[in-house]
Amino acid sequence: MKSPQFFLVLFLTLFFLFLAFFYRGGVNGVLQEFRALNLSFWDGAFDYQRFRDLELENQGLLAKLGKLEEGVIISEHFSYQVGQVYSRYPFNDRRFVVINIGARDGIEPGMPVLINENILLGKVKDVLRSQSVVETVFNPEWRSSVIIGSEDTKALLKGGTPPSLDLISLGANINLGDEVLNISPDFPLNLLIGTIGEVKPVSNEAWLAAELTTLYRLENINKVLVITDFP
Repeated sequence: MKSPQFFLVLFLTLFFLFLAFFYRGGVNGVLQEFRALNLSFWDGAFDYQRFRDLELENQGLLAKLGKLEEGVIISEHFSYQVGQVYSRYPFNDRRFVVINIGARDGIEPGMPVLINENILLGKVKDVLRSQSVVETVFNPEWRSSVIIGSEDTKALLKGGTPPSLDLISLGANINLGDEVLNISPDFPLNLLIGTIGEVKPVSNEAWLAAELTTLYRLENINKVLVITDFP
């Protein structure tokens, strides 16, 4: 008779294989995080935050390159103010973040807020003299227009944890990992927002819905870029 340890190991193996098959993006993200943390532990010269910044920059540039290859103009160059993000620890409210720049720095409500020059995080909601409150795409009240994948399938981005995509045509050709880009006039055209997660039909409706997978963990973001001259 096989020991309980054998069945436990078998169960864990099958469970991991299930996650790897159906949630490849999430598992890969966790593995990359573990690899980076391991490197930072053993290599004193390894800068984990710099590693994450470069990874996000690379993902944003790949999205921009894909659109350029399709003949799409991403956006003109904008002016930015760099803001440092105040810690929310130990709270886990992703709807808003507070940054250390405000009215004295030329910040105004409605200004787009980016993770880097290619990835949209949200927009300025309230402004004080030296601080601003940023509404993120994780706010359940968030609504904006987006496109999905190389066929530019239109959808409605709805905030939440995680954010979701709604009003996707039932016949749309979308796949796990497809890029989601902004087409709302409130922000520069074709900014990257995330990728497609799980896709599912909406009961009794001729639409599809999907989860949005962001390319970052909000708790790891230490700085943002506020566009000061858009539109």
